[in-house]
Amino acid sequence: MISILLLIIEQSCSIQACSEHVLKQALFADYDKEVRPVKEQSTKINITVVTEIDTILSLNEQDEFIDLIIWTSLTWTDEFLRWNISDFGNCTFIRTLASNVWQPDVVYLNALDNIPIVSDDIKYVSIDHKGNVNVWHATHSSLRCEMDITQFPFDTQACDIVVGLWSYESNTTLLTLGEKRSNVPPVHMGFSEFETISYYGEANRRPCALTNESYTELYYKLILKRRPEYYIFVLIIPSFLLTSLCIIGIFTPNSHDGERHEKMTLGLTTLLSMAMILNITADAMPKSAKGLPLLGYYVLCEIIVCSISTILSTVIIFVHERAQILNWDPPLFIRWMASCTQKVSFDLSKQAFNTNFTLAKKMSVTSNCLAFTDEKLDWNKTAKEATDIDYAASMSKTATSSETPRGAYITDGYDLLTQFQPAGARRVFPCFDEPNFKATFDITVQLNRFPDIRKVLSNMPLKENYVDDSLNTQTYKFKRTPIMSSYLVAIAVPLNDYDPVTFTNDGYGTVTMHNVPRQKAKIYGKLVTKSLKAMAKRTGIDYNVEKVDYAGRHASNYAMENWGLVIGSYAPTFFPIHETVHGWFGNMVTCAWWDDIWLNEGFTSYYEVLIAYQIGAYTLSKKLSEFSRLRKSALQKYGNRALHDKFYDAQYLNAPWSAVYLKGPTIIRMFHKALGNRFEPRLFSFLKQNLYKNVNSSLLISSLTKDTEIDERAMLKSFIFNIDAPLIEISYNSESRRFEIGQSPYEFPDDDTKWTVPIWFRRREGAEEELVWAKAREEASPIQLDDDDYPEDFTFDEQCEAFAVYNIEVNGRSRHLCKPQGSAKRDHLQEHGEYSTESNEASSNFDDNEI
Repeated sequence: MISILLLIIEQSCSIQACSEHVLKQALFADYDKEVRPVKEQSTKINITVVTEIDTILSLNEQDEFIDLIIWTSLTWTDEFLRWNISDFGNCTFIRTLASNVWQPDVVYLNALDNIPIVSDDIKYVSIDHKGNVNVWHATHSSLRCEMDITQFPFDTQACDIVVGLWSYESNTTLLTLGEKRSNVPPVHMGFSEFETISYYGEANRRPCALTNESYTELYYKLILKRRPEYYIFVLIIPSFLLTSLCIIGIFTPNSHDGERHEKMTLGLTTLLSMAMILNITADAMPKSAKGLPLLGYYVLCEIIVCSISTILSTVIIFVHERAQILNWDPPLFIRWMASCTQKVSFDLSKQAFNTNFTLAKKMSVTSNCLAFTDEKLDWNKTAKEATDIDYAASMSKTATSSETPRGAYITDGYDLLTQFQPAGARRVFPCFDEPNFKATFDITVQLNRFPDIRKVLSNMPLKENYVDDSLNTQTYKFKRTPIMSSYLVAIAVPLNDYDPVTFTNDGYGTVTMHNVPRQKAKIYGKLVTKSLKAMAKRTGIDYNVEKVDYAGRHASNYAMENWGLVIGSYAPTFFPIHETVHGWFGNMVTCAWWDDIWLNEGFTSYYEVLIAYQIGAYTLSKKLSEFSRLRKSALQKYGNRALHDKFYDAQYLNAPWSAVYLKGPTIIRMFHKALGNRFEPRLFSFLKQNLYKNVNSSLLISSLTKDTEIDERAMLKSFIFNIDAPLIEISYNSESRRFEIGQSPYEFPDDDTKWTVPIWFRRREGAEEELVWAKAREEASPIQLDDDDYPEDFTFDEQCEAFAVYNIEVNGRSRHLCKPQGSAKRDHLQEHGEYSTESNEASSNFDDNEI
């Protein structure tokens, strides 16, 4: 018993004999911490790494880095720090300062900054008797974290933590992943926007291009998922409500006040709000991130929707007030829409043929680019709001000799006629009803068989017609028109009071007269066939239509040059020449807006006289007298209107038009005389370059005066854009023996308007005609007399070809030249003055027997 107690006491003394001080002295006596702790140089050191994230402090999305507190455990075997536990009182492990032992230079390779929480001076390592060394590093690290925000704010981010050795290659030192501790608490989030999804690692070897060695690296992935609630309630839902409010507000029907300009304010305010939301989103996003975030696309799409809505609202308001706006240059997308082929269908199958009735009508207008909704239309009034696809149009007998019809109407001798110039097409079918919008048209007309097949006319020849016995209807489909303005679309359903008279015109299609007395029809047919050939030969441009129909009306003084279907009075003899010339001036080449209607009517009226003389309908004296009449009438009635005449309302378009029939050809005649042989080649080249296009005065001036004198260009500008006419004052100065030239406005002498006027003169009878310019911006050069000249022998502008009045004073005696009997009155400037609307006034005095 005593021996057993002694043995226990002996063992207790042995255990208490373990001294770490003695052990450390023995271990570190010859220890070199700068040498890799292996006895054989070929032996590899295997370092087990365990990396645990304690806290995620922040995620900086703009600068793309993440702040973490990381705990890293390193474990390796040091062959110089092993001992026999029996030799040192059963000591199994010791702790010592980390600075006393060899440590691997393990670093975070993608770290922007590393701040150790515990420095090596106070950090301890644990060493067991087998030489296994373990140390824990706690660091505050800022690591590069590339952001992928394509799904923002429903995104998931993956941040890399790369652990590697700084100086030891893989053939000497290896890194391996260690097992995670099972009792590790979850990652603490220093902010609430993200939540941790997963955290894992893998080992890899990376070759070094500089040393041809490989290095072991450990890659850890930290997966974070964003909580999107903040962005949903602060950005997504408010922006959706703003966009919805914008769309609803813009497209809500208005009251009787018309298109409200507050729609523009609503749209712009919404755009500003959306821009602020997009700015908030952009501020939170990294500028170098690839792609645009999902929320950015969402906000951008809403901005685009609001922008389109605002633009459409602008277009609606603009079109609503289009009558009060001058010509405009439409955007390309509107031009594209307007140029699509429009299919126009007239269903007139239920009409009762009398002079006053209600027509049950269905009309459809479609296009290969867009579809229009039908409207409830009164064909004699402005179109009303769309209500239903089937609707009734009230029609009555219209267009007597004292009124000009608009839209579609009924008149003596016809069940249906159309007059779409200037703004009548919009009354019948939805369209871009301005001359600047050209398109091709497919036209269909459906009628009842009353009692047999009727004759229906349109711009183009009939393509097909068929009968529906079940409905007792006859349908007419016409060929597609050339590209043209909507005001040239035409439909005519004649009663055939007179039998049609058809003329063959070799190479130029057929010419047919409808509802024209036979004797007149023969005269008209000859005029049209000869005019078509003469114009084609003169211009070098063929008339691009297979046929020409003339639908005559009595008790009317107007005519309309619809392409392929002229509708007009058969009272004036020479109106067919005028309408034929329109095929080139107006149909193929059209004014861009009605303030340049003189390009259509002025040139047509001028060439009407020239072609009438060319085909033998006029004698030379008749040609000159007609130009003289046009000039005098223009000075008497319309001298105070400019050729390029601005106006603001489509319903008053007729007011300035009569001026262009008189003043237009007179001024064009002056242009022709001034430019001489250069005029027609340049004019016809201008036509060829602009076939099926729209033109304006400026474009014409550029074409006619290319490479010419500045005086000629100034002449065109002054006479096209100025009102009134110049009074040229020519006085003879006996002392200097020269004629001095001055000018002033003829009707309004107190005005300071000036023109550049060509003045033709001869020094004596039979002498060569000379030209001098009265310039708008400087004094005219005087005409110096030669020694054998006598001032009494001088003649000025013998044919009165300049649109001017001359007051010539020689030796105290005055005489007036080219002065009309009357003059224009100042009150003609008023918009509601009396204006003639006879489109064929230039030829209304001719007699049939003059052909």
